[in-house]
Amino acid sequence: MGAPDIPDDFDLIGQVIEEKIKIESVVGAGGFSVVYRGRHSGFDEPVAIKCLRTSGYKGAQLNEYLSIFRREGQLLLKLSKATQNVVRVLNMGDITRNGILVPYLVLEWLDGGDLVTWLEARSGRGAPPLPLQEMVRLLDSGAEALAQ
Repeated sequence: MGAPDIPDDFDLIGQVIEEKIKIESVVGAGGFSVVYRGRHSGFDEPVAIKCLRTSGYKGAQLNEYLSIFRREGQLLLKLSKATQNVVRVLNMGDITRNGILVPYLVLEWLDGGDLVTWLEARSGRGAPPLPLQEMVRLLDSGAEALAQ
């Protein structure tokens, strides 16, 4: 369910945000954010919570960084209304943890893996490369979403 080797940088596991979303585990991390799996108590459904790393940013630079994150949420919302091929944004907000501002996006939880991992596993089994037509089909839904 979670990724035990990824640290909980914001110390959020076990915390409840928005009085209804309990943070369960860390599922991914990158240079700009940490993604958690949580459970929405009202819907009794899993959700993803993308938390932006803000340490190191101050003043006008922080405001611009936060503005970019908000625009990401707005863009995801707009795209998800136009096509089912984009994860839906359920909410956005921020909390303060250990004196650090933590902006977040609450997203629908999608089970599955990423394309790179799937292709590597396929190659590891000795399967032949995908024909071009099949590769285009795999990328088609993402391209359709971006075309909106």
